[in-house]
Amino acid sequence: MSLSSVQPSPSVSRPVPDPDSSEFADLLQQLSEEFAATAAYYDRHSEFPHANLQRLHQHGLLALTVPGPWAAARRTWPRRDE
Repeated sequence: MSLSSVQPSPSVSRPVPDPDSSEFADLLQQLSEEFAATAAYYDRHSEFPHANLQRLHQHGLLALTVPGPWAAARRTWPRRDE
């Protein structure tokens, strides 16, 4: 794969549950169990767990942001001379 072959991904297939909800906690538990079940395989074969990243993407978990005053939409990175 090259940079020129990377295409924008389609929108998230499921809405992200509220991080304070029990539904979100259940989702994290489910994904943790899925990832734990395949961790030894990936370690043993020195493979990257692409399927795990796909699962995170499906649930919108790769787009989580930092809340509050550090949110990227409201702040820029400080410059060295500031």
